[in-house]
Amino acid sequence: MPSSLFQYEMLPTTWFYLSSLMIIAIFFKFNRFWSIRNLDLIGLVFITPGLLFLAMNHNKWGYLWLYACGFVLVIRLLLDLLMVRRPLLEPNLNPSGMTFACILILGFMLTNIAVNRGDTVQSVDTLRLEQILTIRSWNAEKDKEKKFSLAAQVPGFRPFLALSATANEILAPGRSLEKTIRRVKTNSSDSPEPVSLLLLLPEQTLPETAVPNSGPADTFISENVSVIDVPASSETFRPASFWLELAVILCVGISQIAVALGLIYIGHCHFNNFFTGISAATLYFLLPYTNQMTGRLDHVIPAALIVWGVGMYRRPLFSGMCFGLAGTLVYYPIFLVPLWCSFYWRRGMIRYLTGVVAVVFLFYGLLFFSPEKYGTYHEQFVNMLGFGTIFADAPGGLWEFYSPSYRIPMMAVFFVFCFGLIIWPSRKNLATLIACSVILLLGLQSWQTYQGGLYMAWYLPLLLLTFFRPNLEDRVAVATVIDF
Repeated sequence: MPSSLFQYEMLPTTWFYLSSLMIIAIFFKFNRFWSIRNLDLIGLVFITPGLLFLAMNHNKWGYLWLYACGFVLVIRLLLDLLMVRRPLLEPNLNPSGMTFACILILGFMLTNIAVNRGDTVQSVDTLRLEQILTIRSWNAEKDKEKKFSLAAQVPGFRPFLALSATANEILAPGRSLEKTIRRVKTNSSDSPEPVSLLLLLPEQTLPETAVPNSGPADTFISENVSVIDVPASSETFRPASFWLELAVILCVGISQIAVALGLIYIGHCHFNNFFTGISAATLYFLLPYTNQMTGRLDHVIPAALIVWGVGMYRRPLFSGMCFGLAGTLVYYPIFLVPLWCSFYWRRGMIRYLTGVVAVVFLFYGLLFFSPEKYGTYHEQFVNMLGFGTIFADAPGGLWEFYSPSYRIPMMAVFFVFCFGLIIWPSRKNLATLIACSVILLLGLQSWQTYQGGLYMAWYLPLLLLTFFRPNLEDRVAVATVIDF
């Protein structure tokens, strides 16, 4: 294959390692080695192997790793509820350098989305994890007994889920007239470096033998290479229009910027420290997950709504609208509502519930205008209520490898936490509210029916706020919620 077809971009595995080193260099406190901040950073870095397992098609070990990390994080957050003293540990960069790094990394991510997408992909080595997962889902869709499409597996507002699935198809290569992706493996230890994903143009076929070319970016197939699956459909697909691709890129960019601005706003207005907010935003963009799952709208849009729901906590009506919208779009964040009602119990609960209920009823009304291709009104109504999550026909993620019945104990433990955190701690401040929200969002991952454990954007921003937060004992609803 001619080397001109390839783009020389950073490999996903390279970014995994480089970002981990950058996180340690910028945020690790070398003069206080055993500080909580350092242990938190090490915990974040240890999430990376789970993503690497998934990228290398070791799905079972990848999801197990993510579940184990989630369990450790829950223990850390429960201990955080008992921590009162919070010394200020500033990063190793000054505010100007941190702001520059945040803007630069955000620009790198958005450029990667704009360039390395759809039919513009010219090197399979630069595929992001989100693209690899989308390609695998195409192969799973061929199994008539399984329904792996996003709109069928994830509860929530089906038009939004269909939009997210469309965005996944636009950003992932291979399902178009121009290109086909096939997965190959090398059986011989004597052959050169194995090829994990091979990009073939339509006029090319998979030869039994081939002689490697001398170009630095050339790939080849030896006689011991065999095809193990063909995710690309044999049907023909019309490439997405320029305006649709532009709309997807803009939607992804605005959502990621909204997450960053929300973190900065919380740091500046609620933590009284702009540097803390920009540090949390920079660390969020540095995480390998953010770089590898940048374009997943069903991840990042609920994340932005949850962050701004926390940012607007002093105005319960607007906070309730944010959480109601997040819970309507993807269902699962609706389980945060009882916890937040307990926080607003003495002041603001009625306004918070008004915001939640108003948004939910608005979207139930919008279902009357939803296209029939997403199902009948009753089917979409039931899907928004999440009735299909308990007895899913073919759950994905970890539950592909274990009996789905084991999800029932996970759900039981989750609901114990969901209602237990309403009672304890009895006096909730902003710090305990954020930590308890992360605990619930982590617990949701354990019984989620589609790629459970991988929806990390829902809790990562709040988790970073927990790591960076100061003492917030005085941020209680009675003292801070605004009357209007």
